[in-house]
Amino acid sequence: LNQVACSPNLTDLTNPNCVAVGNGSLVSPFGWAASGPLYGTLGAPSAGTWGAALVSVTVPEVVVPSTLTQVSCPTNAGCTAIGTGKILGAGPIVPIVISGLQITPALGFASVPVWTFDAYPVSSTIPSSLSQLVCLPPTTTCLVVGIRSSLAVIYSGTVSTLLLVADNVPATTSSISQVTCPSVSNCVAIGTTTTAGPAILSGTNIGTSDTWSAATSIPAGVTSVSAVACPNPTICAIAGTNTKSGNPAAAILSGDPRSTTWSNATIPPADASTLYISGISCTPTSGTSTCS
Repeated sequence: LNQVACSPNLTDLTNPNCVAVGNGSLVSPFGWAASGPLYGTLGAPSAGTWGAALVSVTVPEVVVPSTLTQVSCPTNAGCTAIGTGKILGAGPIVPIVISGLQITPALGFASVPVWTFDAYPVSSTIPSSLSQLVCLPPTTTCLVVGIRSSLAVIYSGTVSTLLLVADNVPATTSSISQVTCPSVSNCVAIGTTTTAGPAILSGTNIGTSDTWSAATSIPAGVTSVSAVACPNPTICAIAGTNTKSGNPAAAILSGDPRSTTWSNATIPPADASTLYISGISCTPTSGTSTCS
């Protein structure tokens, strides 16, 4: 199994609460077995009973998943997963996005997830890879990050969508390593530019027009960014590297996720010899936050 995701409301014991994705064999509730990706559902957390979703997978003629790497469940009703598979059941294995909704069948059967293929935009080529799935509870909006035609791409959609939308990502962005969303409408993405410099994108109106803007002000000397954390909707901290003095040194930037301006945060003198910072975490708060 690659990942398990649980819906926000774990007190609702009448519906499955969690989904696991991976690769292997699974036996369906109706007694037949199949090999391939695992995307079953878990009942109440205390029940410990996993159900098979293969009875309601996406139509084989549309997509046949081979492995699923990430899953997220922004609401109690549905989940989205990314991985690889064959579109139309033939051809090469390519990155795919599928969404599952909880459906209660007739005849008294239990609620089961019905998975569907989220198609890429008609005018868009299929991405070469997908690296991150970010959903924004309590909405049904999800973002999928990847690479297409050697440039970064962000697709947006919902757990019930059948057609993804390619967001307008600045063409100077070659890759995105992390996306974090401190609110349901604002996100920050970090990565690398086409000139091998640091890329910082501010995403606004997420879920509606999805506008991504490249940073207009990054402190001189910052050559890369490695991690981002946002303790609240108005402030984010980004870890990176600064070579302004000629030697690598750790850098921490701060800024409003809705803005395109970032400034240096003060690093304590005792930590001045730190060369790199590979991760950053902040305590969620509406006021002053502690990050490490």
